[in-house]
Amino acid sequence: MSYFTFEQLKQSWDKIRTNRGEDLKTQSTALSNPENIFIKRIKEDETSMTVEFSGLENAVEEDRAVPQVKRIIIGWLKKVSNNVRLIRSDLPATLMVEISKDMKLGEASISVFKRDPKTNKSKRSYKCIGGKKNGRKVADPNNCIGVPDFNKKMKFAQTKRAKVGQTAISRKKTSLTNIMSKRVRKANQRLKKARGF
Repeated sequence: MSYFTFEQLKQSWDKIRTNRGEDLKTQSTALSNPENIFIKRIKEDETSMTVEFSGLENAVEEDRAVPQVKRIIIGWLKKVSNNVRLIRSDLPATLMVEISKDMKLGEASISVFKRDPKTNKSKRSYKCIGGKKNGRKVADPNNCIGVPDFNKKMKFAQTKRAKVGQTAISRKKTSLTNIMSKRVRKANQRLKKARGF
């Protein structure tokens, strides 16, 4: 079984609240500043952690919308962890939860489509969220948890230096002219809309 750490959870949340703020706002019209919501570690052991989300009062236009924002965060956490338990907090504008560290598929990765350059066909892939492999597309979601291969990393860096600018131009050309690339992009947009963020 794969486990995640608080650092990975924090990276995932920071990426969502800053880069996907507009998607979060579609779930709550009162959510005006999601970047003001911060996550803090209260307690952590080998199998579970207790975290606190603060700044909820600064993220909404009206205080009565805070419970709605809490439900959005809990919904995200349930996609992350197999077990989420709400803990009563003395401060009404904070959310404290205890979550198990055994990850669901959507914690370290999200399901996406990818164009296979060899066959020029669409295939199922997984995009890593957070951690050292953030943003990388892999065949197995379990590969998102772990350390990247050092030899492959160095070889990729050497190839990138040898072909400065060529890779970016080639990728741009493919995305504009290749029919399958366009289909994959539209399919991923539909997946993103279905997930909610």
